[in-house]
Amino acid sequence: MTPAIAALQVVIEKVRSELGIAKPKVSLLLEKALFLDAVVEPLKQVTAALGGEVVGVWRPSSTATTLVAELSATKEAGAQVCFVGFDGPGGVVVNKEWGSMKFPFAITGVNEESRTKQHWEATSGQCAYSASLTWIARSGITKENIPFWDKYVERYDRFPTTYSATYSALYMLKAAVEKAGTIMDSDALVTELEKTDLDTAFFRQAFYATDQKYPHDTIIAPGYSTGYVVQWTGDGKLRAVWPDGKPLQATADPAAWEGIRYSGTVDYELPPWVVEFWKGK
Repeated sequence: MTPAIAALQVVIEKVRSELGIAKPKVSLLLEKALFLDAVVEPLKQVTAALGGEVVGVWRPSSTATTLVAELSATKEAGAQVCFVGFDGPGGVVVNKEWGSMKFPFAITGVNEESRTKQHWEATSGQCAYSASLTWIARSGITKENIPFWDKYVERYDRFPTTYSATYSALYMLKAAVEKAGTIMDSDALVTELEKTDLDTAFFRQAFYATDQKYPHDTIIAPGYSTGYVVQWTGDGKLRAVWPDGKPLQATADPAAWEGIRYSGTVDYELPPWVVEFWKGK
């Protein structure tokens, strides 16, 4: 949930500071999928905690070929921010129609298609200024990250994805096998994997202990895996805009995120047409 909170915060804060809107209005545009059903209420709570107000929830089909009705409804609701959730082709549709028709609200959230190198071409550049959370970006989170990213893009002409983490997972398993001295004793391997503390091409990999709330899950916290918010720039580059070095509100320890900002990170920008529409209103 941490990057989702960040994806809302960076936009809400920019709306508040640049447009002078004290309580930004937010719409939720999430494809009708079971995994997104569970996040509707938490997103409402996070929005309120960040000083915003949810003014509408729309749940289109995951195979929708147009989202003009939902985007128009978001405009009519007076939203300055639209939090999207798309895991498939709807991610292309929403950004292409939003950008080409210049709807007067910022788009952020989780968009699987938006994180791909091909997205700029697929949307004819209309994805410019859209933002999305992701778990890998070109950053200085570890010394391995940027070299891996650049070599991956050079070889495959695409950006690494979450699934590309298999690359680092193999090195993690290799280290555990070497320390355990066996590939047959599963208990010994599990013991060594539990001790993992490894800088990978993605982040510092370590796991929560078995007596913690999420045993064996990847530690998501400053100094470990943080996730990112990325934004397409006006000239077709996908850049990290979070972690931005500011406290992360609506989390258990907002101050823990203060000062966390990786090399290559830039400041989030509101779409120019959104600024023009709302400035002074």
